[in-house]
Amino acid sequence: MADEQKTEGMSDEALQMAADGAEPDTHIAAEGTGPVAEDAETAPAGAAMTAEEAEVIKMAEPDKTAAQALAGEAPEQPAPVAEPYKESPGPQDDSAADRARVAAYDAHDTSDGGIDLVVVIVVLLVVLGCLVGSLAMAMNAPKTSSSQVQTKAEQEALKQAEEEAEANRIPEATLPEGVAAMVNGQEIPESEVTDVIEEARVASGLEDKDAWGQWMVAMGMTPDTLRESIIGSMVDEMLLEQVIDELSIEVTEQDVEDAYQETRAQYGTDEEWQQVLQMNGLTEETYREQLVDNVAQQKVADIALEESENATEVTDDMVLENLKGYYTEYAEATTLDEVDADIADKMRSMLENNARATAYQEYMKANRQEADLKMSKMPSDVPYIVFLLPYYFTGMLEEAGLEVSINGEAAE
Repeated sequence: MADEQKTEGMSDEALQMAADGAEPDTHIAAEGTGPVAEDAETAPAGAAMTAEEAEVIKMAEPDKTAAQALAGEAPEQPAPVAEPYKESPGPQDDSAADRARVAAYDAHDTSDGGIDLVVVIVVLLVVLGCLVGSLAMAMNAPKTSSSQVQTKAEQEALKQAEEEAEANRIPEATLPEGVAAMVNGQEIPESEVTDVIEEARVASGLEDKDAWGQWMVAMGMTPDTLRESIIGSMVDEMLLEQVIDELSIEVTEQDVEDAYQETRAQYGTDEEWQQVLQMNGLTEETYREQLVDNVAQQKVADIALEESENATEVTDDMVLENLKGYYTEYAEATTLDEVDADIADKMRSMLENNARATAYQEYMKANRQEADLKMSKMPSDVPYIVFLLPYYFTGMLEEAGLEVSINGEAAE
């Protein structure tokens, strides 16, 4: 019945073409709407199909666009090409145009999401780079308290210390395995360097990795610079031993006893003396052993003072001027006769010791500059190595008023 209603009023020619499935020689102005005109060559002038006829022809005709493409003809109104249909929200009886629009929207949304993800990744990489850069600058920045204001003299002293440190830097070289440094051909084993560091670490209660890392950050050191510092001290000791041998310096038991009694006389009771030894981690025996090196060093200093071209003799005028600066009661004194003899002797002794120490430092500095020194690269398996970046990071957060633990959890 419905078919009869649809075909009612149609021309016989149109019905025949629809029944045969043939393509009518017509052009549809719009999808299912508007007037439909026959081809000018085949249709009578002024002839027109009704809307019902156009609808039946549209339902019966094959895909005209596909036929035109196969024939090499360009379609008059090409339909938009959409991706294969993907199920999307909405009723199942949506039109093809609606489904095409939804598919196109989904494709556009996926593209935008990809771009957003790339942008987020780039931003995160930039932020991470800035953070690493800030941490690197913090690791190399001078460890000066913000509450301290350096004077010009302090700045000059700091600059001089940095220059001396650079001048004393031991050049790196390839050495035999297990050798940390060489001093004029004499080896310093890597194991001895490690033992010194580990013993000091245990004595300071820094066996824990976190405590060790925090200590190094607080001291402005790294495992590399710590090792270099220890090697520098061991090099100085070895150079002194070599100088003592070269100068044929001997330390007798009497030399040690005299030095011991001189120090012991500065303290009253035996109980006080024992407390001093304990505070320094010494016993009578270990202190006397230490005095052997001290006496030998003093003898080298005496020779250095004699050979020094810059040494000046300590005169009465020098003693008096220094006494005036130390003691207000002698500010108006004009001669040493106006000063207590014991005080004057102590000041003279102090000035002579200072002159001897200065001569010794100059002598050993020159000796070090002439020495053949080499240092190997730090091994990767020494036990005092620790990754310091987390400790610098937590230090920066603490300075900013935030407290976090090393594992990243917020501190209570």
